[in-house]
Amino acid sequence: MKGFTLIEVMISLFILLAGMAGVIKLQATSAVVTKLSGDLTYAQNLAQTALQKQLARPVSKITGSNTCILGNNATTSDHIDVNHKGVKYTVACKITTNSSPMLGNKTIGVASAPAGFVEIKVTWKDLLGSNNINKHVIYSYGIITNK
Repeated sequence: MKGFTLIEVMISLFILLAGMAGVIKLQATSAVVTKLSGDLTYAQNLAQTALQKQLARPVSKITGSNTCILGNNATTSDHIDVNHKGVKYTVACKITTNSSPMLGNKTIGVASAPAGFVEIKVTWKDLLGSNNINKHVIYSYGIITNK
């Protein structure tokens, strides 16, 4: 007797389906990681752009702690919201003007002239999986000096 029995065919199909389930799960995980990677890259670009805008200004032009220039216009604010591909990013800026900028509770350096310590914080939330809201944060730091 030649051919396959029904049990042999069913076992073969079960093994094939088990392998395919692994490939499908891998594809779904890959899509989530790719999305997160894109979000991280975009947030880092927002942070670096905001930081460069602040570093291009001399410290003498800074009049208070919330005098950051964010966005495409020259108005000052402490934060802006940016929507990109369905994700809302919040870019917050804080400038401290003194001669010894702090990071947390540690002095990170002492400037010989007036300086402004810039902290850029980009936050966003995404929905990964079922009802799991993840909040992500990226920081960029710099020091403004007179040029």
